[in-house]
Amino acid sequence: MKIAIIGSGTSAILTTLQLLKRNNEYQITIFYDSSLPHLHVGESSTPVVPNLIFDVLNISIHDLFDLNITSYKRGIHFVDWGKGNDFLHNFSNGQFALHFDTIKFNSFIHHILFENNFVNYVDKKIKSYPDNFDFVIDCSGWSKIKDEYENPFFETVNSAITFKKPIEYENPLSTLHKATEDGWMFGLPFIKENEIRCGYLYNSKFSNPNIEGKKISWKPKIAKKLIQNEKLAYNGNKLFFLEPLQALSLHYYVDCVNLICDFLEGKSSASRINLNYSHYMWSYQVSLAFHYQYGSIYDSSFWKKSKSNAQKIMHYQWLSESRLEQNISYDKLTGNSVTKIGTFNWKDLEIITRGMSD
Repeated sequence: MKIAIIGSGTSAILTTLQLLKRNNEYQITIFYDSSLPHLHVGESSTPVVPNLIFDVLNISIHDLFDLNITSYKRGIHFVDWGKGNDFLHNFSNGQFALHFDTIKFNSFIHHILFENNFVNYVDKKIKSYPDNFDFVIDCSGWSKIKDEYENPFFETVNSAITFKKPIEYENPLSTLHKATEDGWMFGLPFIKENEIRCGYLYNSKFSNPNIEGKKISWKPKIAKKLIQNEKLAYNGNKLFFLEPLQALSLHYYVDCVNLICDFLEGKSSASRINLNYSHYMWSYQVSLAFHYQYGSIYDSSFWKKSKSNAQKIMHYQWLSESRLEQNISYDKLTGNSVTKIGTFNWKDLEIITRGMSD
């Protein structure tokens, strides 16, 4: 099957790798426009990303670190969320994930894909989808067609100011998630460079912080469908983007490729795939609400609104704080997954609940 991928960003790479993992008979061509400027940002992942790279390219997380392509990430260091206690939410089973510079990481993976003839590359600005392919996956970034999208039912931050500073905190293997009056700040530590790449996140409806750095704004949105028609699907920011909390976007991009493969392999209909995708997006937003329901040490307009909305969502899910604690205890005793929210199991939820509440 001949598959065209539009775009060459991180989501296009993950789409390519997951397609290759599912079926190495796919003939993949990546269309990219070299005249477009690259978005030079730091990114992070969950363990699904380094595991995928190893499965397909036989390159380990340690190889990537030794080559100075990525930095280690063992989990999240929360500061000033909930009642204000610092705590670590590490990945289960001792797994690690990645912090990486987008341009350096993407260039490296594309080079490996090209050198091993896994993918064909075409430098061409796409004005219409190529018709000589069996299927097209568009990872080219946010679409301007409003009718294709819907607003999330839980909106948090929509802007960021990015900057760098020396590593100054005691957990250089964890992504920093520090609550601020305006929202929260992420910090991605890069040990070899002795720097932490930060993003001061806020919602422009509530504030306009005066912080030096590069400003990025976005409108949180979700495509109404994953499978657009029998020959087209979306992924990456073309499909959805909400916010960077817990690096869940890249995780769900990989999950969405699995749904696309189910469609390509005839395992499920487009309507069923799109229903599953809508469930993913619902779970993703509930995952965000789970964190925000605890608020932060700040009593600002942003946090009042976000906390209130999040608590309403969690009550609607029958996951109020007291009920959630009961369900976690039940899952611990029985091994069930009553409390599972999106990618988080009861162990994750217990760590976060205690960290936010104690």
